[in-house]
Amino acid sequence: MAAVITLWNCMNLGCYAQSLLLCFAVQACCSAAMLCCLSKMDSKEVKELNSEEIPHTALQPLFNEGVVFPNFENLLFLEVQGFGSIKYLLSSFNARFMVQLKHLHIVECKVMEEILATEDLGEEVIISKMFPRLECIMLKDLPILKRFCIGSNIEFPFLKQLWIENCPKLNSFIFKYVTSSMTLSNEVKEINLEEISYTAMQPLFNEEVAFPSLETLKLSHMENLKIIWPDQFAGYSFFKLQVLKVEFCESLMHIFQSNMLTRFHSLEKLSVTDCGVEEIVVRDEVAVGTVLFPKATHLILRKLPKLKWLYQGVQTLEWPLLKELEVSECDQLRIFATKNLNFNETIEQSQLESSIQQPLFLVQEGTFPNLEVLTLVRNYNMKEIHCGQFLEECFYKLKVLKMNVCPDVSILIPSSVSFQNLTNLEILNGHGLINLVTSSTAKNLVQLKKLSVSECERMTEVVAGEGGEADEVITLSQLTNLQLDCLPNLTSFCSGSYSFEFPSLEEVIVRQCPQMKIFCHGVYKTPKLERVQATKEDEWHWKVDLNTTVRTLALEGQIMIPPYNSSTE
Repeated sequence: MAAVITLWNCMNLGCYAQSLLLCFAVQACCSAAMLCCLSKMDSKEVKELNSEEIPHTALQPLFNEGVVFPNFENLLFLEVQGFGSIKYLLSSFNARFMVQLKHLHIVECKVMEEILATEDLGEEVIISKMFPRLECIMLKDLPILKRFCIGSNIEFPFLKQLWIENCPKLNSFIFKYVTSSMTLSNEVKEINLEEISYTAMQPLFNEEVAFPSLETLKLSHMENLKIIWPDQFAGYSFFKLQVLKVEFCESLMHIFQSNMLTRFHSLEKLSVTDCGVEEIVVRDEVAVGTVLFPKATHLILRKLPKLKWLYQGVQTLEWPLLKELEVSECDQLRIFATKNLNFNETIEQSQLESSIQQPLFLVQEGTFPNLEVLTLVRNYNMKEIHCGQFLEECFYKLKVLKMNVCPDVSILIPSSVSFQNLTNLEILNGHGLINLVTSSTAKNLVQLKKLSVSECERMTEVVAGEGGEADEVITLSQLTNLQLDCLPNLTSFCSGSYSFEFPSLEEVIVRQCPQMKIFCHGVYKTPKLERVQATKEDEWHWKVDLNTTVRTLALEGQIMIPPYNSSTE
């Protein structure tokens, strides 16, 4: 007997029977009407069906409830993909036999409306533990899926991963009864459920379903999703959630409510991309502490054009374990500030002021004590990364700073701040910057390995002087790679007479810097450097030393050559 079965490209399969299996995968069987695993019934007794001959309203579950399936008790993996004529996967009767099932994957079933079909809407369906050993559910590319099932008090006790992608009609995972006296005939069931679902909007996960062991949740391409969580949760749902990824949910209003935040204290990674949210946490009357997610290590906010704040009106927030932060294409945000809102304001006043002034992060000492990677991309309302006296304490452990297309930023790093652990600094399209850092800041970049500055129209020098140049030596001991690209007003690395030492520098790229005639004006040392690149296509250049090489390239016009997408091509 086969323990593993895969059915592939069975375009006109009517019925398949097998007595014992552990893994069952069905793919691209577009016209299959029914699959049965039999123990006491001979396969000849099952009438062969072709879904093309069956009216749409008569479509049956993939595994029908007319046969008892005791051998489903051994099934570990069930995957169904590419069915074009299956309205339901299972009846609740058959689901009770899948006590060992660990993985359930349903993909590209164009007319599937429900995973689990309950037998009678007029009878209250109570299933205390649904699929008691199920660890992973994937629902993907199911264009008319409305729900997992109808029922109440349903628990997935061991489910660790839930992935829902491109299921635009799915608004409620478990459909909740609106009244306990619903007795609808099969003919009008579908229509009335549509009306009920429309008039009584439910969150995706209501109090009728519990996920006490869920660790990873991904929601993607759900255009009609408005609310994820209920006001009240079932049992210990989501207490173990570690990873939450939400993307392409344009109707979503927010991610959390403030009164539920203690339930998500295990959250480590939060990613929100391409959604319509105006706030991450919606405020209610319940106050919370300054730590939203005490175990969070990664926070990604990407392409959120309507996002105004993280948590409206909250004075300061702490992220004690956060290591990586990305804020990209959130045009309505100021990113960092230390201005505090007055908690004595009325809600209306707070809303008015917050919509104009509240930044994403109100920073104080200890806000980001462990932050290592900071990425800021296309935030057009961002003015500066400036947190006053707290900035150095907040970003002490920062290793990577990337800023891309923030044209209004005029001050990147204040002169009073030292990033002693910074190893990678990349700036692109910082048109508001006249210089990158001051000489005092440059002295403290003792761990910097890569420095890349590109397409900053106003920049005239990378390191700005602060006086006393003749006696000062700036040593960038770890810098190995320096790239200066498309800086039309750059005249030199530093216009002052500071002495520079680059003991580890091995690669310099200078492209499209037409005003640059010399690298720097003071004494410098580059013992390992033997090459400079002026275009992406050419070979490396070297003439005596760095200043001579830059001067020669300028005279030859090499530094002015576009890198690869020239208008002459």
